[in-house]
Amino acid sequence: MTNGGAGQSTGQVGGGTGGAGPAIDPLKILQKYLWLLVAFGIVGVVLGLGGFFVLREIAPQYTSTTIFEVEPLQTSLEDVSRQLEDDERLLRLMATEAQTMTSPRILTAVVENPAMRAALPEWYEPFLTGTSLDVAAAVKQLDSSVKASPSDKTSFIALSVSAADARTAQQIGDFLYQVYDADLKAKSNQPYAERRIQLRNAIQRVTGEIESEARRRRRLVEENEIDQLNAPGSQAGQAMRAETLALTQLQQTKTSAEVQLEEYVRVLNSPSGITYPDDILAQVEVQPQVAQLQNQIRQTRAAEAELERLGLGPNHRDRKALSARIRGFEDELASTREQESVLLFNQQIDQLRLLLRQITAREAELLDSIETLRAELNALTNIIQEVEDIDRGIVSLQQQLATLQATSAELQELVNAGSVARISRVQSASFPSQPSFPQLIPTVAVSLVLVIGLVGGLIVLKEITDQRVKGPADIAMIPRTRVLGVIPDTAEDPSRPARPETAFRDHPNGVFAEAIRQLRAPLLKRCLQQGHKTVLVVPSTPNSGSTTLIANLAEACGRTEMSVLVIDANTRRPNLHNIYQDSEGPGLADIIVGAVTLDEAVRQTQTPNVHFLPAGSPANRAFESTASPRVDELLTSVRDRYDIVLLDVAPAIVSGDANGLANRCDASILVARAFNEKRGMVARLKNNLVEAKCEFLGVVVNAVRASAGGYFKENMQRTHEYQSRPAKPEADAA
Repeated sequence: MTNGGAGQSTGQVGGGTGGAGPAIDPLKILQKYLWLLVAFGIVGVVLGLGGFFVLREIAPQYTSTTIFEVEPLQTSLEDVSRQLEDDERLLRLMATEAQTMTSPRILTAVVENPAMRAALPEWYEPFLTGTSLDVAAAVKQLDSSVKASPSDKTSFIALSVSAADARTAQQIGDFLYQVYDADLKAKSNQPYAERRIQLRNAIQRVTGEIESEARRRRRLVEENEIDQLNAPGSQAGQAMRAETLALTQLQQTKTSAEVQLEEYVRVLNSPSGITYPDDILAQVEVQPQVAQLQNQIRQTRAAEAELERLGLGPNHRDRKALSARIRGFEDELASTREQESVLLFNQQIDQLRLLLRQITAREAELLDSIETLRAELNALTNIIQEVEDIDRGIVSLQQQLATLQATSAELQELVNAGSVARISRVQSASFPSQPSFPQLIPTVAVSLVLVIGLVGGLIVLKEITDQRVKGPADIAMIPRTRVLGVIPDTAEDPSRPARPETAFRDHPNGVFAEAIRQLRAPLLKRCLQQGHKTVLVVPSTPNSGSTTLIANLAEACGRTEMSVLVIDANTRRPNLHNIYQDSEGPGLADIIVGAVTLDEAVRQTQTPNVHFLPAGSPANRAFESTASPRVDELLTSVRDRYDIVLLDVAPAIVSGDANGLANRCDASILVARAFNEKRGMVARLKNNLVEAKCEFLGVVVNAVRASAGGYFKENMQRTHEYQSRPAKPEADAA
């Protein structure tokens, strides 16, 4: 397409590996469903208008408002800091009185007012059971319709009451004012002295409790000599860790000694005889008796050697006597060694048993010590827990004390400020001439937002759950997957090619032909860089369009004066011979079985540089043909004759031929048809090709429609117009 459409169409050609892109394109969805959103927007407006008129008839609300003014304290103009302090007090007083106006106490008094009950019997009717009034339900209803709030940056408080008719709202507002005014006057006559005395006594009581708890905490810490509130870090905790470590080391020594003792006992009781350890044998050799016998044997052998040197033969009586003596010494040496070995071996067994008894005794001592320390730690932990409970109690008491002190200060402020005299009504309960609910614009706006939001949510949900490949963006969402090219649907090509298989040849200026050229560029560049000659074009499904793609791509490569060979390796359902209007055989299958040679099977197409090798005679075609070793010989031969070889194959989803040929070719391309295959299937087929010996160049998205991207249709039209119109002379352009 044109450069302006690179982001939506062929700008993906030659791109790098695709990462996990956004799941949806908001602009694309808006353009795709704009008519639907507009239609439902109108529905939302209509529903809002209808809802407004219905609510106005069945559930209108009228609001009556009473305005109160709170007078600030009269202070000296020179005392600026005091003025700021009084402003804060004014805001606090306004907030307090606003809460008082709608408090349960005031509302209960309003509901129980006999005058209001006589004036508004219709209002009371839902809360009556016979003559009994459900005060709680009536107060709850009144609370939901009453609101009091200070006005920002003013000294006014607005008290509003809502009801189903204007007169009721005004009357409730008047009764509410009467009850609040009576309560205000009652507070003005209340003696503050008694309240101050109560607060002072409470402050003294809490202060005494804090001091008592602090003394109890100090006594616990001093009596138990607690230096820190951490049982593991205390002296008992450190001693327990040391004893535990010593116990562990002692048990390791015990285990080692038990293992050695078991080994010695096993040797001692062995049916084949005792095989003494090397250390026992070494100790035996240094025993005095053994050393003395070995010395005597050496001396006797030396005397025998001297007689031999003097020429006395072995039968001489002196030599016989010396030999007999040596044998006697050796027998005695063997007996002595055995005795010493038994003695030393038993001694070592006794020593190990003694060591184990000592270790066992020490182990019992350590266990007793650890148990004692654990009891001390438990007691210490309980004391520390008690101290912490005291600390938490002191904190709670301190909070109570702070609250009491703040209440006392506020009471003093009320006494000093004369707050009751500072509140006055400046506007009686108003009579509302228009309903406060519903309002036309808010009702329509809410209806419009709800309808558009619901429809938009359903649209987004539909787009998210749609896993079909619709364009290059969907391929780019598959990790480490490169989009090699984007081929538009020929039905949307403004040049209207009659046969998609020959669209490049018949309409070289068409949008489809331009897309083939843009696919050809990165393909040939990569093949030239890596020395690839044989390229396997793998369709994902039977309808992917790989055969049409190969025919047009071969035509495009042939136009560049490259020698091209197209091989129909789809032995299951070949179709390239129909495109080239030729017979099925002889072809690839006949070459594999040795019926013909390559030169006899290759055909010349209408394009001078493009040759075609059909699938072969039906009698010689077999599903296992492409797995024959002769395919390697064939591919080696055609690599030397042609600049590029394009192989068509059966769809990967229904056949394993593509995986076998991918291990014989130099490179592979996966063809996915838009709106036909899902991303998961494309990812699985891509992974199979990546694991093969040949290089996987990327995915070609075929038959992409204008609806796949926001600007795809516009780019197709611009490309067609640019290539179809003749260039204007410069003078005319000027």
